[in-house]
Amino acid sequence: MGAMRDALPPLVLGDDGLPSQDLRSFCARLGAVLWVFDLALGRIVYVNEVFEALWGRPASELYAAPASWLREVRREDRRPVLRAIRALRQGRPIQLCCDIRHAGGGVRRLQARAVPIDDAGGKTPRAVGIAQVVSAPCAGEVRLDRSLEERDQRAQLAEAARQSSLNELAAGMAHELSQPLAAIANYARGCTLRIGVGGDPELLRALDAIGAETTRAGGILRRLRGCVRRDARPRRPCSANELVNRALVTLGHLTRATEVRIDLDLEAGDDTVLTDPIEAHQILVHLLRNACEALEESEARNRRIEIGTRRDDDGRQLTVSVRDHGPGLSAKAAERAFDPFFSGGVRRLGLGLTVSRSVAETLGGRLWHAEPQGGGALFCFTLPAASERMHP
Repeated sequence: MGAMRDALPPLVLGDDGLPSQDLRSFCARLGAVLWVFDLALGRIVYVNEVFEALWGRPASELYAAPASWLREVRREDRRPVLRAIRALRQGRPIQLCCDIRHAGGGVRRLQARAVPIDDAGGKTPRAVGIAQVVSAPCAGEVRLDRSLEERDQRAQLAEAARQSSLNELAAGMAHELSQPLAAIANYARGCTLRIGVGGDPELLRALDAIGAETTRAGGILRRLRGCVRRDARPRRPCSANELVNRALVTLGHLTRATEVRIDLDLEAGDDTVLTDPIEAHQILVHLLRNACEALEESEARNRRIEIGTRRDDDGRQLTVSVRDHGPGLSAKAAERAFDPFFSGGVRRLGLGLTVSRSVAETLGGRLWHAEPQGGGALFCFTLPAASERMHP
């Protein structure tokens, strides 16, 4: 990207926000498309004449329908292109490659670069880009696509974790509050019976009101629990081993900081599962984070986590296991590990394992704790095998 900045003439945009004549001539000699992108509007506001030759369409069509150019981009390339546009609107320079379809027929490989341009007031209202046809794969395109994809995955994971925690928090509060509310209603009815006929009418009306409002509050809580009940999410085939590798990448900073050694024992055969990869990733990340934190006080030689994936004998499910060699769980902690609001960490809300178990069940599996031989803690969860529908 630095090469592009160095290549551009000093005068980039005129007072009208459009390319200077020097820049137009420069790109025309290169045979490159020159385009100006309005960051606030999120649309291209200028292209040079090379655009018409490259796309085979008049520039007037682009101005009339700003998103029309995206229809000519190969379907597989559209998501990376849209991610790059989002990055550009956030003020970051971009570089990308994509295949485009010429109006007259044929497909061309296009390399595009763009940089935000500050105006005289120091603001960044527009970006300037150039695009050229290339015959070889573009340098840096894989790196860019992966970095943007990983950023999107982290955002999706954070949103899924936040939503799951809120759902479990609301459901847990509804469950905990429903019991004292039921007790209040029973006390109110008991007081009414004790006072009996002939008692103070105002006191009886107050007790009836207490009972009625308590019943109404219980109804609200039941509706709240219904609202936050998890619905089945779309699932797709994906590799369980790849889920493990992605989770290790996500927590790479933590495993390095705690100097934990990771031992993998992954399924060598068919490891394809039918799941929501974001939510399955969420379960793995939580279990791995717990395992790393359990090893913080252990000696360096014992800081070891074993991760396994194994297809069950009947082929219907695949089990993912995470074992640490830390102190393990006490009897009380093991008994209450999945209870809402129970936590072994002072800064924890105590919903992580509760959420993870709920997610596992929603995905068609289950999550449990076991005590392995040799100490430590072992957590396992299952995911449906992608081929399970083939079984009777």
